[in-house]
Amino acid sequence: MKKLLLCFVLLSNLFYVTEAKAFNPTQDIITFQKYPDVKQMKEASDLIGYGEIGAVLNKYDTHRTVSQGKLFNFVQRYKITQGIKGKPQTVSLMITGVEPLPSPRDPINAVYPGPLASGHYIMFLNKIDGTPYYRMTGGWQGIYPVIQGTSIALYNEGFPELNRLTPEQFRNKIQSE
Repeated sequence: MKKLLLCFVLLSNLFYVTEAKAFNPTQDIITFQKYPDVKQMKEASDLIGYGEIGAVLNKYDTHRTVSQGKLFNFVQRYKITQGIKGKPQTVSLMITGVEPLPSPRDPINAVYPGPLASGHYIMFLNKIDGTPYYRMTGGWQGIYPVIQGTSIALYNEGFPELNRLTPEQFRNKIQSE
């Protein structure tokens, strides 16, 4: 009987399928994949829209550190008023950042950007599986501040063809991709 039970246990372990671990904002960090072009980033995004980012609503200590400080996950509301891919809606954006805040020139900002300044943005977003949160598709590649009515492609990060477009021109450009 013991041999039969042992065989059963061994066989069941061979066929045991583990479920994917859900994202935990108090342990996990947001990572980004870079995209070679706008078309691939568009296809990888769940939502693309123009809207307004508000203040930080929640901050989760990840209990992780880097040489510059501690890593936190920040949650901000992003109110999409014009949908480019998807409908206008309000979503919770999660971004990992470092505290104390590093200097603007510190390369760690490219990896862990931290919360965004309040304002208007066009953003490419991905849903974080198993959570109510979204993240920027492509990191800095997927965010375009709108200043004085036109988009800004961030230096060495954003796609130049998406620079200096009105939200309407941006939408037309993305929809033609």
